[in-house]
Amino acid sequence: MSDALSFETPRIEPIKSVPWEGEHEFAGNCAVGNMRHGLLATMKAALKSDRVHAETLLALTGMMAGFSASFAAWSEDNTGRSMKVGRGQDGRVYAFGETIEKYIVRKQEGVATFWMYAAAGPSNAGVPPARVTELPYREITQHVINTVGGPDFGKIRVPEPHQVGFKVLDTLPIWEAVRANLGRSDHVGYNGKPLPARFWPSVLGLVTQQYIGMTKDVLDPLLGFQIALESAVAASAVVVPAPANP
Repeated sequence: MSDALSFETPRIEPIKSVPWEGEHEFAGNCAVGNMRHGLLATMKAALKSDRVHAETLLALTGMMAGFSASFAAWSEDNTGRSMKVGRGQDGRVYAFGETIEKYIVRKQEGVATFWMYAAAGPSNAGVPPARVTELPYREITQHVINTVGGPDFGKIRVPEPHQVGFKVLDTLPIWEAVRANLGRSDHVGYNGKPLPARFWPSVLGLVTQQYIGMTKDVLDPLLGFQIALESAVAASAVVVPAPANP
């Protein structure tokens, strides 16, 4: 599946606005707040503690961003013709390609990405932008391709003291709750219009940026971003929702 990806290394650019300004401004801003508080509360409930493992929180947020990129891509092309789709060793359907990647990292006019907002986290914490762009994005993506559907798929690779307690597919039940929240339209300020799925990866990118700032005293911001990025790339390969005829 590697021919579906270009491995272009993203750049960090100043963020002057959010992509949902105007018609969806209220919904987008609410979504950021809901996700920031909701994912943190989910972790506290799962751990039955007010203390949250920073690495696990950033991994979870990255995974939700990856699922949202997959969801946005399939909402855009429900036939999958613009993607490379296949079954992994586990029989589950996975997909790769620019239609998905553009929501994670690929710079494309008019499309806001997870990277665009999340990468500002370590930069805001004092990490030189050059170090952020030196992250091994190509190697991360190739690892996902090589392990998709196998026992090592979705296992985030970090030094032993920073291990994450779950894999990507373990978080699918949480994704269902996240998807329902991001897709809601019942708030009075939404005017009956849910936040379009194309904005969801950016919402999770902003939440990741904020979590990196919140945890910078206990976790190296660059490592935190790398955990979130690898989690997002892995989760974006999972087809959600699954197509009727993969």
